[in-house]
Amino acid sequence: MDVTAGSEYADDDEIVVREAVPGDYPAVAAFTANTWESGDYIPDAFPRWMESDDPDTRTFVAVDTTDSPPAPEDVDAVDPDDVAELADDRAVGICQAVGLSEHEGWMQAMRVDPEYRGRGLSRALNDAGFHWLHETGRRVARNMVFSWNTGGLGASRFNGFDPGTEFRWVQPDPDPEATARTDAAEEID
Repeated sequence: MDVTAGSEYADDDEIVVREAVPGDYPAVAAFTANTWESGDYIPDAFPRWMESDDPDTRTFVAVDTTDSPPAPEDVDAVDPDDVAELADDRAVGICQAVGLSEHEGWMQAMRVDPEYRGRGLSRALNDAGFHWLHETGRRVARNMVFSWNTGGLGASRFNGFDPGTEFRWVQPDPDPEATARTDAAEEID
């Protein structure tokens, strides 16, 4: 993949990848609200991302240029008063690139509307993030995907990320009857 080639990322006449704007909020909230059974952080985070002018962060959306965004009042996660002006097209994918240092970036919030999966939007969004990171001098991009998220793992591998570390979550049940062993301090070297 040549990230220096330009900004034509989507190989689909109806889809364009661009930087997100506040008016994308209803569409983004609509397709991310039910990503997981317990919800998704993106509907809460997106307005903050749009208010921030952080020079080390770019949020990209893939948009369907043939469709209009949903009305704010039609999306449960959106307060219509929070949307001053709707975008002209419908956001159907999102990805955020964040600069961590002068040479390293982080890719997060990678989501594609289920109705649009299988059209190469994940690759297009990642390419936009990679391109921006490259333009800012960053040559390494990282992301993290939970091991149970097989779709996310597959997309990450497809988009050029290699596995580096695996984390396991443990939630032990504390023993309410346990007591501290003060005599064990002598045994530690």
